[in-house]
Amino acid sequence: MAFKQLMIGGGVSAKSMSVDRFFEYMRDIADDDHSPSSMYRAVSWAFRCVNLRASAVSSIPFRIVRGETEIKDFEIDLGDLLFATEAFICMYGAAYWLKLNNRVILKDIQVLNPKTMSVNTAPRKGIVGFTQRIKGVDTHFKPEEIVYFRLFNPDDDLGPGVSPMSAAMHAAGLAYSVNEWAGKFFAQGAIPAVILSSEQNIPETDRSRIRDLWNRALGGVKNAFRTIVLHRGLKAQVIGMPVKDLAMPQLTKMVREEIAISFGVPESMVGDPASNYATAKTNRLSFWQETVIPEARILERFINRQLFEPLGLTFEFEFGKIEAVQQDEAEKAEFVVKLFESKIMTIEEARDQMGLRELTPAELEELKPKPPPMLPAPPDDDQQNSEPEPPGNEKTLAALRKWRTKARKRGKPCEFDSEHIADDLAGAVKTAMEQDIDSAFDFLKAVPEGVTAAEGRVQRRVASAMEPYQSSIAAAIAAGQSIDWAKINGDLRAAIQPEISRIATEHAMRTAAEIGVEFDIAVINEAALAWANEYTMELVKGLTETTRAVVQRAIDAFIATPGMTTGDLTGLLEPAFGRIRAEMIGITEVTRAYSAATNVYKKLLAEAGLNSERIWNTSADEKVCPICGPLDGQPEREWADMFPSGPPAHPRCRCWSTLNVLV
Repeated sequence: MAFKQLMIGGGVSAKSMSVDRFFEYMRDIADDDHSPSSMYRAVSWAFRCVNLRASAVSSIPFRIVRGETEIKDFEIDLGDLLFATEAFICMYGAAYWLKLNNRVILKDIQVLNPKTMSVNTAPRKGIVGFTQRIKGVDTHFKPEEIVYFRLFNPDDDLGPGVSPMSAAMHAAGLAYSVNEWAGKFFAQGAIPAVILSSEQNIPETDRSRIRDLWNRALGGVKNAFRTIVLHRGLKAQVIGMPVKDLAMPQLTKMVREEIAISFGVPESMVGDPASNYATAKTNRLSFWQETVIPEARILERFINRQLFEPLGLTFEFEFGKIEAVQQDEAEKAEFVVKLFESKIMTIEEARDQMGLRELTPAELEELKPKPPPMLPAPPDDDQQNSEPEPPGNEKTLAALRKWRTKARKRGKPCEFDSEHIADDLAGAVKTAMEQDIDSAFDFLKAVPEGVTAAEGRVQRRVASAMEPYQSSIAAAIAAGQSIDWAKINGDLRAAIQPEISRIATEHAMRTAAEIGVEFDIAVINEAALAWANEYTMELVKGLTETTRAVVQRAIDAFIATPGMTTGDLTGLLEPAFGRIRAEMIGITEVTRAYSAATNVYKKLLAEAGLNSERIWNTSADEKVCPICGPLDGQPEREWADMFPSGPPAHPRCRCWSTLNVLV
């Protein structure tokens, strides 16, 4: 009797299969027509890598300058352009900007889809133009109309380069095929490939009917657990390997690794469940330093050569403002300072490690410890009983201190007549005393003492604004709810702006009292408010972007790590909402407010016809800092090129600047 077989579905009829053989099989069934855009849409790891790189590049602060002057009113929004540009480069190895000009100036820039573009070349001439084809219609552009970005290509000196997606295409195709295979497997009711066999002869018409009945009975997920009875002596035999033996975890890991490596993105950032917070932090810094910043430098060169240099402008990414880089530099500086303090490293070696210029012999001599000053001879009895008259502007400070003592003794606002206190300053003190007697005289505190008090106020305000969000956002992530970023932004600004405005005003008043040149306090206060308003907007924007990044990392970890609790999420959010960050903001932004006040007063002096210069001052804990130590006591001509606004020189910097009026 003949033996007939009827195969229902597809499959591999091997009894056993190695991991390598399974990989080979999956490659064989991969669709050769996959395009970068289809991989971006269908493969989550490729989508994630493209978006990570595009978001990172477009988030780097930048400026546009003409000579030394920054252009503040450049009307074209380059942020969205940079995102699309980096995304297209990741997928196609090239990107194209169309310059939209009127007869005189550049009006706008349009990103063109690389799928529609081709580069026209000629022997010995290089690139002679570009062509865009859309629905069979060609549009031609001259070379000067297009800003052309391309990656390196070993086989083509002028055309699009080798993109990360093309390098990852093999692995992405595997991921796509695995998803397709798994989808079809479950769509067929999670039934593996089966052979129906019988020892009887089955006519062709009966075989077709049996095939159709089998597919209708067991096809689809809804029939996955249905039981049927076979007639005609039919026997069902499963062929191929069980799903559990198909090495899916190994395949998934291999695909994720290959895609991440091709894009230069650490695997921990694309959903590696084995990564922890410490590893993720290191990998994120590596991502910025080894992938994003080098890529941004390439884009910067293309943009300047083809767009801004002909306009007499320069486009500059401000890599030093990337928070991940700032934090790394701060940690590096602290480490270098410890080595210097321990005498393991010389000041020259410390400055070299921080990338600072070599000091001159005179500057090195200035840094050497000075012998303590000779104490004056003790005064005689007559000198002890007489209080010398303070010279110059010290008379103003002495009178203000007496007023403070009088007010504190009475415990309420009081009048104080003194010819040494200008009317505007006296009026400001009276107004401040109506709110609080002690804080009305805060501007009299020596700078280090005032800094400490101001830092405490800012830290408390920031902490009270941000700490409640740590638990509420963790709960929102766990519940899959959206996050109200506008409210976070508003609360942070409301916490910071009044404090730094007050600090700037106090320091301007202190400077006025010390120098002895009085200005209308209302003018000083208005200038401080204007600075605080403008600066806080930029500060909060940057802080919120960093906070978003921390929250996104927590969301990614929550998605990739089954069983993660709300408590685990709260711990992941600590860097954005915890005490350490509030402390760093307090220290750094108080220092910045002090510098802003000095700059405001310097401008007022200049408007009054008085020239002055800023002097850098370091606090005790900054004396040994390899960045700030050499700047102590130096006039602004020595440091203004590197720090045009003055301190801070780095996160947690506690330096400040004072003014010398030049005769």
